[in-house]
Amino acid sequence: MGTFRIVKGNMFYSQCEALVIPTSPQPRLEGEIGSQAKTAFAGYLEKQIKQLKKIPMTECVFIPVLNQYTRNGVFMVANPHWHGNSDGNDADQLMDSYFNVLTLASKYDIKSIAFPILSIGANRFNKRIAIEVALDALSTGAEDYDIDIDLFVFHRNIYKNYRDLFDEKKYIIVGEFPPSEKERDFYPDRERFFWYEKPILSDFEVDSFIKCFVNMVQTSQKHHNEIYDGVVSKEFFSRLMNGKANPDKYTVVSLCINMGASLEDAQKLLTFRGEKLNEDFPPDKYIMDEFENKPKIKGVSKIEEMNIELDKMGYGVRLKSVLSKEDTKTKVNSKYI
Repeated sequence: MGTFRIVKGNMFYSQCEALVIPTSPQPRLEGEIGSQAKTAFAGYLEKQIKQLKKIPMTECVFIPVLNQYTRNGVFMVANPHWHGNSDGNDADQLMDSYFNVLTLASKYDIKSIAFPILSIGANRFNKRIAIEVALDALSTGAEDYDIDIDLFVFHRNIYKNYRDLFDEKKYIIVGEFPPSEKERDFYPDRERFFWYEKPILSDFEVDSFIKCFVNMVQTSQKHHNEIYDGVVSKEFFSRLMNGKANPDKYTVVSLCINMGASLEDAQKLLTFRGEKLNEDFPPDKYIMDEFENKPKIKGVSKIEEMNIELDKMGYGVRLKSVLSKEDTKTKVNSKYI
């Protein structure tokens, strides 16, 4: 019997074998999830979608793709729009969308899958009904199809406004939302600058990404410039230490390499962001092996050496070894922190 969880946060940090991306009958990447998918799959998914024919409403197709976001592929499902029918066809069609994905997933022997709440965005479905259908379909589907299912709630307002639905059956709820602008800038108990007062924390106290990262920096006994040199700018690193920056997965890994962290510590840090190095993904497996090998060459030279090998693999994955324009920007995309 599979497990069903509600996960607060970004679906593209999932470690599931496959992701579900909503679309219209004429396949295309649209809305917030579609926009993130374009970035996550670096144009590959768009090329595959152009080859698809029209997808009947509530039906889905499977696109095999392997990168750091998925080990098997993506399910594109044509989910319905809201027409104001709360008791009939609209909800039934939405229910069918979920079960059609699960049916196809079982044929591909998918063991874990990540869903967003379908139709709640661009399709303007009644939010309460959309959430009720998602919870009903996926909690039942996890048992009937023996698949581990994660339902991702992207936004804290959705979770807050419909908390009664999420808590109704005491579902397993994991993850955490990124801090809002107000919390990051004005909330008196925010984590910013906590490291001035408590430089070394116990394992019990390390309960978030920023605490874990700062604790690793402090225990590494390295100067800050040794850690950020060649990876991010001094300004970006300062914002990161203060909980106001958004490094991607491989920037975090690069910083871990510079501070001489162990694979276990790097994985623990990534876990707080809902990520990890995945041994089933060749570039990640190579990086994990390099951590275990404890190479004599460290720092930026090691990162550049590893990038040569990563380039040979052809997956488009590189560690962060040069400064980019993004490092010097002061504005942070809070959706991914």
